[in-house]
Amino acid sequence: MQRFYQGAEGEPKVRAELIGGIIRDICELPGRTSPDDGPDLLLVTIQELKIILRRHLFGGE
Repeated sequence: MQRFYQGAEGEPKVRAELIGGIIRDICELPGRTSPDDGPDLLLVTIQELKIILRRHLFGGE
């Protein structure tokens, strides 16, 4: 599995895994590609981000 977030030095593993999971879910949204001149850009709507954050932070939608 690809790691989407390595974590900062000294950052707790749980936090790095949480951030990585959020980034992974955004990257896996269907029909999204980053522009050639911005490969690190993520395209997400506010509603999609709210759903992803609720799922990861509070365990539900």
